[in-house]
Order: sequence, then C-alpha cells, then structure tokens
Amino acid sequence: MDLNVFERDCEQACYRFLEEYKQRISEEGWPDDRVEEAISDPHILTYLHYRYRVSGNDERVRADSILACWKARAGNELRDYWDAYKRRREENKKREARDREDEEEREKERSRQSQVPQREREQEEEEERERQKRSRLEEERKREEAKREEQARQNKEKLSKIQEEWKNQHTAEAPPRPQAQEAQTYCPSCGAPNAKSAKFCTKCGTPLLMKCPSCGALFRVGAKFCTQCGSKVDG
Repeated sequence: MDLNVFERDCEQACYRFLEEYKQRISEEGWPDDRVEEAISDPHILTYLHYRYRVSGNDERVRADSILACWKARAGNELRDYWDAYKRRREENKKREARDREDEEEREKERSRQSQVPQREREQEEEEERERQKRSRLEEERKREEAKREEQARQNKEKLSKIQEEWKNQHTAEAPPRPQAQEAQTYCPSCGAPNAKSAKFCTKCGTPLLMKCPSCGALFRVGAKFCTQCGSKVDG
C-alpha cells in the first residue's frame, strides 16, 4: 500500500467533504444538531480501507493515523466554518432587525411628514370654526344689546307717557274741598250750637264750663263726672 497516495486521496476526500457540507449549510440552512453530528463524525475516507490492500499491522496503524488526522482536520475546519457561519447569521439577523427598525422609523417619519399638512389644515379649520363661533356670539351679543336698548327706550316712552297722563290729570282744576267743620257743643240752656272751645253760649250767654269742686279742673256743663279726677259732680 502506497501511503503517500492514500494520504493524497484522504486530502482530496477531506476537501470534497468540506465543500459539500459548507454548501449544504449555506444553501439548505441545516439545523444545529445535524451540523454538530457532521463535525463530530465527518464520514469520509472510510471506504478507502477497502480500496487499498493493507499489508501488515504497522501499515494499517499508519493508515488509520492518516485517516484520523484528516478526519480531525475536516471536523475542525467544518467547526470553524460553522462558527463563522453562525456569527454571520446572527450579524445578519441583527442587521436585518436594525434595518427593519430603521425602515419603520423612516416610515414613521414619512407618516409624520405627511401628517404635518393634514394637521395644519385641521388646525386652520379649527381656527376658522373658532372665528365663526366668536363672530356668531358677537352678533348675538349685539342683537341682545340692541333688543335691551329698544326695550329700555319703549319702557322710557311708556313711563314718560304715564307721567304725562298723571300730570295732566292732577294739574286740572279740582273742585274745592269742603272745609272741615269745627267740633260743636250745644248750650244746655237754649240748645244753641256753640264751638267746642267756647266758654259761654253765643245766643243766651249761659256759661258752658264748670269748675270741679275737688280738683278745680274745668269741664262741660251737664257732665256727671270730672274729666281730670273722676269726682262725681252735680252738673
């Protein structure tokens, strides 16, 4: 058995294996467990034992050592490729996530920019509605004020008319009022009427007042009791 030829075939088989599995990993997106299985046990070169006739135990040991060396190399290189692939995959995922976030942010910004004119229009419409509302309120206030002024004018005219009518009624010549008659008393002697303040009868001269014998107060003739002390008198 030519071990140099065997090692060359092992090398070629190793690179064919790496190329095939790298392509599978890149294109097919193998799951992690299958890749780990291929790394731990790269199935290469096993069939080479059957293509070469090994003569002696020493040659078999050397052939197994060569095969194990290339299998280890294949596993290590596949491991390195797999680690680099996973890093690239994670970086791509992060980059895609950042790109999506950036795109969403740009979309939001575009949406905000597109909403600016809409907000301005809405603000202008709101301001216009407020102006119209204030204008209506001002017109209503003016109408109410004019109405109050008109009502006040009418009330003033009515009051002036009432005052004028009252003045005309009370300034007209009124009939003379009857003079109040002075209270009268009658003479106990002749019965003639006399003023209540008179002391003697104007017709017969009879005294109309008497003096109380008890207190000396004056009272009308004909009274039974004194108006000051209440004493009984013979009138």
